[in-house]
Amino acid sequence: MSFDTLVESLRGSAIGRIYRAHLRQFALGRWVARRIVHGIRSYYLAVLRFQARLPPLRPLPFIRLGKAVAYRDETMLLRPPETVQGAPTRWFPHPPTPATASPAPYEFPAITAVTLRDATAHGGCNFITVGDMMIHHDLYDFLRDATTEELHARCIIHPFRKTIHWSLRETALAPLPAAAVFLDGCAANYAHWMTEVLPRIAIFCATTAEPTIPLLVNDGLHANLRASLALVAGDHPVITVPLGQSVAVGRLVVVSPTGYISFGHRRHSIKPVEQGIFSPYALNLMRSRLMERAAPPAGSDYPKRFYVKRNSGGRMLTNAAAIEAALVAQGFAVVEPEKLSFSEQMHHFAQAETIVAATGAACVNLLFCRPGARLVVLMAQCAHMPYDYWYNMAAAVGVRVDYVLGNKVRYLHDDFRVRLEDVLDSVAQVQ
Repeated sequence: MSFDTLVESLRGSAIGRIYRAHLRQFALGRWVARRIVHGIRSYYLAVLRFQARLPPLRPLPFIRLGKAVAYRDETMLLRPPETVQGAPTRWFPHPPTPATASPAPYEFPAITAVTLRDATAHGGCNFITVGDMMIHHDLYDFLRDATTEELHARCIIHPFRKTIHWSLRETALAPLPAAAVFLDGCAANYAHWMTEVLPRIAIFCATTAEPTIPLLVNDGLHANLRASLALVAGDHPVITVPLGQSVAVGRLVVVSPTGYISFGHRRHSIKPVEQGIFSPYALNLMRSRLMERAAPPAGSDYPKRFYVKRNSGGRMLTNAAAIEAALVAQGFAVVEPEKLSFSEQMHHFAQAETIVAATGAACVNLLFCRPGARLVVLMAQCAHMPYDYWYNMAAAVGVRVDYVLGNKVRYLHDDFRVRLEDVLDSVAQVQ
C-alpha cells in the first residue's frame, strides 16, 4: 500500500470522519493530524531508501541545449521572454518590510516545447525519465524548493548531489508512439492548475500542428478542473495517468513552464522564499480560450463587488463573520466559489470591479477579471509568506492587488485575523 493510499483510507475511516466533522476546525486537531501523517511519511521514506533507484536529476535545458542531444528530437520556441510590471500596490495598515512596499518587475523566460525520444512520464509528477536521468523543468531550484512528491513520500531529493531516490513501485501502462505531457504533482490544487498546467496545455494546443496527439494529465481531477481542461483541449484526446503508474512514449513533447511557484520552501534553506512568476502571454491565451468557449448563462446577473467566503478547514480567518457582515452592510455580495461550477466562478470574477478575499486558491480567479479590476487580499504576516505571489500573477493580466495584513503567525497555514478597520479602509480606497 502506498503512502497516498494509506492516508486516503484513514480519511475514509470512522476516525477520519470524526476528524473532519469535529476536530479539523481546531488548530490543535489539525496539529495532531499533521503529526500522525508526518510519522507515516517518515516510515515510508525510510523504506524508500532501500527500495528505490538513484538517478541523477537534470534540468530541461540539459537536453534543450544539446548536452544530451541523443534524447532530443527537436526544440520549438513558443514565446520569447517577457517583462512583467504591475500597478503599484497598497498595504493596510503598512507593508511588512520596506522591500515589499513596491514589488519589482520581473522577466519571465522563454517558453519552449522540447520533443524527447523514448521517455517515460510518471503519474502525478512532472519529472520525466530519459535514459538514466530524471528531467525536471527549468524553474526548479532544489536548494530552495520542496516538492509535493517528497511530501507524499514518493521520492527523496538530494539537492547538493543532484540525485533523487525514486520509487520503483509503478505499474507501466501501454506504451504510446507520441504524446504531450502535462502531469504535475500539484495539478489537483486549483491555483497550480490554473497557472502552471492549464496555460501550458493552452499554448500547446494553440501552436501544435498535430491535433490528434494525446495529452497526458493527472487522473482523479476535480470536476471543475476537468471542465476547464475540456474547454482548452478542444478535440485533443486526453489520457489520464494515475499515481503509481507510468507510460513510455516514443516521442514525448514537454512544454516548459508558463508559471511557477514552489510547492514549499526547503527547511534550513538560506535562499529567499520564491514569490512566483507568470507568463502574460500564456495566461491571457488561456483566459481568452476559456471565456470564448464558456458563454455565461442567459439572463445571468453577477455582482460588481463581492466578498469571497472560504469554507476550508485550514488557514481560517477567525473574524471572517464580522468582516463579511461589515462588507454586506456596504453593499457587497457574498460569493462561495466552492459551491459554484467552473463557468460560474469564471463569470463572477469576469464581471467584478472590487473583490475582497482571504488568501487562498479562490484568489486565482483574478485571472478572469477585466484589466483594471481590484482584488483586496487578506493575509497573515509570516517569515515564509510569498507576499508578491498574487501581485505577480495579477500583474501578468492587468489586475490590481492590494493587501490587508493581519497578525503574525509561525506557519503559512495557521489561522489568523485582520483588523476590520483596515479592511474597510482598503475598500474605501479602491472604489
